Amino acid sequence: MSEKELCTRDLTILELLFDKNHSEGGLEDFVQPVKDKINVKDNEEEGTENIKKSKRLEVQGIELTEKGKLADALMKFNAAIEMAPNRPSPYNNRAQLHRFMKRDNLAFCDLNKAIELSSECFPLTKSNALCQRGILRRKLGDDDAARNDFNESAQLGSTFARQQLIVLNPYAQLCNQMVTKLMTE
Repeated sequence: MSEKELCTRDLTILELLFDKNHSEGGLEDFVQPVKDKINVKDNEEEGTENIKKSKRLEVQGIELTEKGKLADALMKFNAAIEMAPNRPSPYNNRAQLHRFMKRDNLAFCDLNKAIELSSECFPLTKSNALCQRGILRRKLGDDDAARNDFNESAQLGSTFARQQLIVLNPYAQLCNQMVTKLMTE
Protein backbone atom coordinates (compact mmCIF):
# COMPACT_ATOMS: atom_id res chain seq x y z
CA MET A 1 0.00 0.00 0.00
CA SER A 2 1.44 3.36 -0.96
CA GLU A 3 1.13 6.59 0.98
CA LYS A 4 -1.36 7.79 -1.64
CA GLU A 5 -3.66 4.91 -0.72
CA LEU A 6 -3.78 5.93 2.94
CA CYS A 7 -6.53 8.31 3.92
CA THR A 8 -5.83 11.44 5.96
CA ARG A 9 -7.20 9.78 9.11
CA ASP A 10 -4.81 6.82 8.69
CA LEU A 11 -1.83 9.11 8.18
CA THR A 12 -2.77 11.15 11.23
CA ILE A 13 -3.06 8.05 13.42
CA LEU A 14 0.30 6.74 12.18
CA GLU A 15 1.93 10.10 12.81
CA LEU A 16 0.55 10.25 16.35
CA LEU A 17 1.48 6.64 17.10
CA PHE A 18 5.06 6.85 15.95
CA ASP A 19 6.03 10.30 17.15
CA LYS A 20 8.00 9.41 20.29
CA ASN A 21 8.01 13.03 21.41
CA HIS A 22 4.28 13.46 21.03
CA SER A 23 2.88 14.54 24.38
CA GLU A 24 -0.04 16.69 23.30
CA GLY A 25 -3.56 15.35 22.82
CA GLY A 26 -4.77 13.99 19.54
CA LEU A 27 -4.83 10.21 19.38
CA GLU A 28 -7.59 10.01 21.96
CA ASP A 29 -9.89 11.48 19.29
CA PHE A 30 -9.50 8.20 17.40
CA VAL A 31 -9.82 5.91 20.42
CA GLN A 32 -13.14 4.95 21.95
CA PRO A 33 -13.30 6.70 25.32
CA VAL A 34 -13.52 4.45 28.35
CA LYS A 35 -16.17 6.62 29.96
CA ASP A 36 -17.52 9.91 28.81
CA LYS A 37 -17.42 12.06 31.91
CA ILE A 38 -17.18 15.64 30.82
CA ASN A 39 -16.71 18.36 33.42
CA VAL A 40 -16.04 15.94 36.25
CA LYS A 41 -15.99 17.91 39.49
CA ASP A 42 -15.78 17.19 43.17
CA ASN A 43 -19.15 17.36 44.89
CA GLU A 44 -17.93 18.59 48.24
CA GLU A 45 -20.52 20.41 50.26
CA GLU A 46 -19.60 23.68 51.96
CA GLY A 47 -19.92 21.95 55.30
CA THR A 48 -18.46 23.17 58.54
CA GLU A 49 -16.49 26.30 59.23
CA ASN A 50 -13.35 24.15 59.40
CA ILE A 51 -13.94 22.91 55.84
CA LYS A 52 -14.39 26.48 54.62
CA LYS A 53 -11.17 27.54 56.34
CA SER A 54 -9.38 24.50 54.93
CA LYS A 55 -10.46 25.45 51.40
CA ARG A 56 -9.22 29.03 51.86
CA LEU A 57 -5.88 27.82 53.21
CA GLU A 58 -5.56 25.38 50.31
CA VAL A 59 -6.18 28.13 47.74
CA GLN A 60 -3.56 30.27 49.48
CA GLY A 61 -1.15 27.33 49.31
CA ILE A 62 -1.75 26.95 45.58
CA GLU A 63 -1.19 30.68 45.02
CA LEU A 64 2.04 30.61 47.03
CA THR A 65 3.23 27.57 45.08
CA GLU A 66 2.59 29.40 41.82
CA LYS A 67 4.68 32.32 43.13
CA GLY A 68 7.53 29.97 44.03
CA LYS A 69 7.14 30.48 47.78
CA LEU A 70 7.29 26.77 48.50
CA ALA A 71 8.01 26.85 52.24
CA ASP A 72 5.09 29.21 52.84
CA ALA A 73 2.87 27.08 50.60
CA LEU A 74 3.78 23.98 52.60
CA MET A 75 2.67 25.70 55.81
CA LYS A 76 -0.70 26.59 54.21
CA PHE A 77 -1.28 23.03 52.98
CA ASN A 78 -0.32 21.63 56.39
CA ALA A 79 -2.78 24.02 58.04
CA ALA A 80 -5.50 23.11 55.52
CA ILE A 81 -5.01 19.42 56.31
CA GLU A 82 -4.96 20.07 60.06
CA MET A 83 -8.20 22.08 59.76
CA ALA A 84 -10.05 19.31 57.84
CA PRO A 85 -8.00 16.09 57.80
CA ASN A 86 -10.61 14.11 55.84
CA ARG A 87 -10.55 16.38 52.77
CA PRO A 88 -8.52 14.70 49.99
CA SER A 89 -7.77 17.81 47.91
CA PRO A 90 -5.16 19.42 50.20
CA TYR A 91 -3.24 16.12 50.29
CA ASN A 92 -3.23 16.03 46.49
CA ASN A 93 -2.03 19.63 46.25
CA ARG A 94 0.60 19.13 48.93
CA ALA A 95 1.81 16.10 46.97
CA GLN A 96 2.28 18.34 43.94
CA LEU A 97 4.31 20.71 46.10
CA HIS A 98 6.43 17.80 47.38
CA ARG A 99 7.09 16.83 43.75
CA PHE A 100 8.30 20.39 43.04
CA MET A 101 10.57 20.09 46.08
CA LYS A 102 11.94 16.71 44.84
CA ARG A 103 10.42 14.89 47.82
CA ASP A 104 8.90 11.97 45.95
CA ASN A 105 8.47 9.74 49.02
CA LEU A 106 6.38 12.39 50.78
CA ALA A 107 4.43 12.96 47.56
CA PHE A 108 3.61 9.22 47.42
CA CYS A 109 2.32 9.29 51.00
CA ASP A 110 0.08 12.28 50.29
CA LEU A 111 -1.19 10.82 47.01
CA ASN A 112 -2.04 7.52 48.70
CA LYS A 113 -3.92 9.45 51.41
CA ALA A 114 -5.77 11.58 48.82
CA ILE A 115 -6.82 8.45 46.92
CA GLU A 116 -7.84 6.71 50.16
CA LEU A 117 -10.00 9.67 51.22
CA SER A 118 -11.54 10.20 47.80
CA SER A 119 -14.99 8.73 47.63
CA GLU A 120 -17.60 9.09 44.92
CA CYS A 121 -17.91 12.72 46.02
CA PHE A 122 -14.34 13.51 44.96
CA PRO A 123 -13.82 12.05 41.46
CA LEU A 124 -11.69 14.95 40.22
CA THR A 125 -9.32 14.84 43.18
CA LYS A 126 -9.05 11.06 42.89
CA SER A 127 -8.36 11.27 39.16
CA ASN A 128 -5.68 13.94 39.64
CA ALA A 129 -4.03 12.02 42.48
CA LEU A 130 -3.99 8.83 40.40
CA CYS A 131 -2.35 10.71 37.52
CA GLN A 132 0.31 12.17 39.79
CA ARG A 133 1.01 8.79 41.34
CA GLY A 134 1.16 7.23 37.87
CA ILE A 135 3.74 9.81 36.81
CA LEU A 136 5.85 9.07 39.89
CA ARG A 137 5.60 5.33 39.28
CA ARG A 138 6.71 5.79 35.65
CA LYS A 139 9.63 7.89 36.87
CA LEU A 140 10.65 4.95 39.07
CA GLY A 141 10.27 2.49 36.18
CA ASP A 142 7.16 0.73 37.50
CA ASP A 143 5.16 0.92 34.27
CA ASP A 144 2.65 -1.77 35.30
CA ALA A 145 1.61 0.10 38.45
CA ALA A 146 1.60 3.37 36.50
CA ARG A 147 -0.65 1.79 33.87
CA ASN A 148 -3.09 0.73 36.62
CA ASP A 149 -3.21 4.26 38.04
CA PHE A 150 -3.68 5.83 34.59
CA ASN A 151 -6.38 3.29 33.74
CA GLU A 152 -8.35 4.09 36.88
CA SER A 153 -7.93 7.82 36.26
CA ALA A 154 -9.06 7.39 32.65
CA GLN A 155 -12.17 5.62 33.95
CA LEU A 156 -12.87 8.81 35.89
CA GLY A 157 -12.57 10.87 32.70
CA SER A 158 -8.94 12.04 32.56
CA THR A 159 -7.77 12.79 29.02
CA PHE A 160 -4.16 12.98 30.24
CA ALA A 161 -4.46 9.46 31.69
CA ARG A 162 -5.81 8.19 28.36
CA GLN A 163 -2.81 9.70 26.59
CA GLN A 164 -0.45 8.02 29.03
CA LEU A 165 -2.16 4.66 28.47
CA ILE A 166 -1.52 5.04 24.75
CA VAL A 167 2.15 5.87 25.41
CA LEU A 168 2.45 2.84 27.74
CA ASN A 169 0.70 0.47 25.32
CA PRO A 170 3.26 -2.28 24.58
CA TYR A 171 1.64 -3.02 21.20
CA ALA A 172 2.03 0.59 20.09
CA GLN A 173 5.66 0.53 21.26
CA LEU A 174 6.34 -2.73 19.39
CA CYS A 175 4.60 -1.46 16.28
CA ASN A 176 6.64 1.74 16.48
CA GLN A 177 9.88 -0.25 16.67
CA MET A 178 8.90 -2.48 13.74
CA VAL A 179 7.89 0.39 11.48
CA THR A 180 11.00 2.38 12.40
CA LYS A 181 13.17 -0.63 11.56
CA LEU A 182 11.38 -1.17 8.23
CA MET A 183 11.73 2.50 7.33
CA THR A 184 15.49 2.45 7.96
CA GLU A 185 16.05 -0.67 5.81
